[in-house]
Amino acid sequence: MNQMPELTQKKLEDRRRQFLSLIEHNRPQGSLRNRLTVVFDGKSEHFGSGSRADFAVVFTSGQSADDEIKRLVAKAERKKQVVVVTDDREIQYYVRALGASVQSVKEFSVRLTSDKSRAKPSAKGSTASAGRKRISKTLEHKINSEFEELWLKKGKKRET
Repeated sequence: MNQMPELTQKKLEDRRRQFLSLIEHNRPQGSLRNRLTVVFDGKSEHFGSGSRADFAVVFTSGQSADDEIKRLVAKAERKKQVVVVTDDREIQYYVRALGASVQSVKEFSVRLTSDKSRAKPSAKGSTASAGRKRISKTLEHKINSEFEELWLKKGKKRET
């Protein structure tokens, strides 16, 4: 979070909120089935509620975020499916020794801040998304799931 230029000039709480908003909107973990956990140093009372529907936010109190990350990886059931985003060599060595993968902060930042929903220019030179409001990938998935459920229910009624 501290290596993302668009976040460095803000207060800590604002940086955290914007960082979590980027994660919610761009869903760097891919599918909603892929669990994502964000670990912050400090107490949640300085930030507010850390609960999110599509990913976990952990605030460390009395220990460092580094120690919490190590603990979370160590207790993970499928360590080979865990990816830790860090440039800290000690954490990299530790989680790799457990079987987890590591992604650099730069790689994650590029993935997190790239606008995947940006439309390619049409023949007229305008973009399809110009002037439109955007919704998060999570909300998009939920809406699609609800439509799918409604559509399938209607389809079943027609068959009978």
